Amino acid sequence: MSRLLALALCALAFAAPSVAIAGQKAESIAITPDSKRAVIIIKTESIPPPPTMASGFHLTFAAYDPQQEALASGFFGGSYRLLAKPKLFYDGYLVSDIKPGTYIVQEFTRQDRWALCYNEASRVFTVKAGEALYLGEFDSIGSLRALETEVGRTMRFFSVGGALVHFFDVAPPQFKPIAAGEIEKVQAFATARMPRTTSPVTAVQFGTGRFGTGSDLFGTNRVCGGYYKGSAKPKP
Repeated sequence: MSRLLALALCALAFAAPSVAIAGQKAESIAITPDSKRAVIIIKTESIPPPPTMASGFHLTFAAYDPQQEALASGFFGGSYRLLAKPKLFYDGYLVSDIKPGTYIVQEFTRQDRWALCYNEASRVFTVKAGEALYLGEFDSIGSLRALETEVGRTMRFFSVGGALVHFFDVAPPQFKPIAAGEIEKVQAFATARMPRTTSPVTAVQFGTGRFGTGSDLFGTNRVCGGYYKGSAKPKP
């Protein structure tokens, strides 16, 4: 019995993708124009974490191939999960260092159990080495309401076997356009709260994109990425 349990737990471990957890403190991130990595900054409202949870929500960014309209991340890396922990908010901002590349906003997750999968329409951006890139203000409250609406509409109040409940083909993640003078405010924040980061803050240039979904390791559940994921392009 213990051997079977160990095998089951091992299988579950391999069913979950390898995601970099973006839980660094702002003052620990050190990005300069000569750095090999970059940093992304978003502004958003903090949502109180549910009981027993540390984060109000997660926002996942995945490496993206725009030509294939497919996630370029895999089970061994390429995704970054921004944790909206109250202690990681700085003047309303969340930050993460990140590997340079092209990314798509993959999903919004609440309670590690329910998620909006932005497979049909999402935001795409490219971040360069040594760059401090501001993505704008993300509507966390609106995203939570949209997720709650999907849960109520489908009556999927419970997660079977601990699997993440995904809702697909939802509206794209909402980022407010960056207003005049906003970059100066973000730069002041970075200067004051991120003293080890000296790269000047630049504004994102969003594109749009979509990606194919996949299934879990056992092929029984559709997931937002996962094993057997493919392109969103129609097959010839």
